Order: sequence, then structure tokens, then C-alpha cells
Amino acid sequence: MEYYLCDSDYEPINVNDEYMEYLFEQLIVTLFAAFFTTVKVVTEALYEYAGRPELWKDIFEEQIMIYNKTNANLTIDDIHKMAKLDSLLKEILRHSFPVVLKTTMNNESYTFNTGAKIPKGRVVVVYAADSHFNSRVYNDPEIFQPNRYLTFKY
Repeated sequence: MEYYLCDSDYEPINVNDEYMEYLFEQLIVTLFAAFFTTVKVVTEALYEYAGRPELWKDIFEEQIMIYNKTNANLTIDDIHKMAKLDSLLKEILRHSFPVVLKTTMNNESYTFNTGAKIPKGRVVVVYAADSHFNSRVYNDPEIFQPNRYLTFKY
């Protein structure tokens, strides 16, 4: 909330009815995203993991190896080293989570190489599944590949 209620120098800004409506929109979007996306992602992750017993041993062994190297003192950096788990979770997100991202073009208009133009200040909505299932981005995008991100090049 501090981000929305202060300017870049953390000085309080003028909060009027119009700005309160904007804050309310941001709060609703944040609450919706936090609750419903979390439920969907956790459900999909448990479903995909439970339905793929061929992955269990490799992922478990990777976790035990990292856990043992840390003497049972895991940090977030250690968790980031769990590449097989990371790849599985990224593929679950890619395959089952068509997030809509909203961005406002505040400062300037944007012109695509096709000549199409987005005017300054226009709200742009991006449907992420368009890239998640695009064969120019992913090989065989319709196929669920739990190890896709072990070798994926961004």
C-alpha cells in the first residue's frame, strides 16, 4: 500500500475519490490473483506430480542430495539448486496457467513492426497462453515435458 500511497520519495500523495477507486481496483486484482491463482497452481502441481510416479525418485533424490549437503540447513539458494523440481513446476505453470497480464502504456505509444499502434495510456492485456503454446517459443508446446527447462534456452 505504501507504493500506492506515496510518490517516489515516499512523500504522501493526494488521495481523492478517483484515486481511491484506482486503489480499490488494484486491491481486488491483487486479492483475486493471490487467492485463485495460488489455489489453481497448487492443485495443478499436486495433480501433475501425483500422476507421474516416474518422476518421484529423481526429484526426491535431488532434494535429499541438496539437503544432505547443507547439513539440514536449507536456504532459498539451496532450493533454487533443485533443477528437476524447478523444471517440473515451470512446465506445470506453462501448461496449465494461461495468466492474463495487464500493463498500462503510460509514457509513450508503441508501434509494432506491422504498423499497428498502441496509443499512449492505453491498457494492454496479454494472454500468456499465446506464448506458452507457441511452437516458435517451445518445441512440441502441446506435450507436457517435465524436464523441458533442464535444457531450455531463453
